[in-house]
Amino acid sequence: MLIFVDGSSAAPNGGVGVVTVANVGDLTIVSGVGYPLPAGMKCTNQRAEVHAIRVATKLVKTPSLLWSDSTYALGNIQPDISGWMLKSNHDIVVPARKEVAASGIKAMHHVTSHVQKKRPGFPPMLFHEVADELAASAAKTSKEHRRLVFDRRACPACITCTLFPCKGSTNYDAPCADRKEWPHSIVEAFNPDSIVSFL
Repeated sequence: MLIFVDGSSAAPNGGVGVVTVANVGDLTIVSGVGYPLPAGMKCTNQRAEVHAIRVATKLVKTPSLLWSDSTYALGNIQPDISGWMLKSNHDIVVPARKEVAASGIKAMHHVTSHVQKKRPGFPPMLFHEVADELAASAAKTSKEHRRLVFDRRACPACITCTLFPCKGSTNYDAPCADRKEWPHSIVEAFNPDSIVSFL
């Protein structure tokens, strides 16, 4: 399973968004959920980002890879990799470390957030953008939000492409070279071969 998370401190309550990508039979299922932060929880963006990872650990059913745009959350939950010393938010980061260690999450990576806003004309990483939207919706409405993003066949290489799912394409399970209707020129900077075993 591939997991993309985001947190939001938007009023009134803050929220988190989690998008999962998994193969079920011959289909690739991309689905997302947004939850408001627990009632009474101190709300900052950093805490929301950490809580998003905690929520993700409860959704993991198989060995998984996780992506977040929060260097704060990733750095503090993985001090053995980052070398960071925890200075605040002990009440949420310490449990998060234990929950990640006990879950099926095998590695956590950074993904650039809001790519379209930072680099106009550059396609967004769809999955993380959906997580961002779900977190914001849950924060603003204080309600749970669910979304089925994709449920068709998909070539494993397509899962890492920033153009997924292809505009105008109905042939998601064909390699890029076999598609004449949509030129694939921009691909997210991680190796498809390294994630196929997690789908």
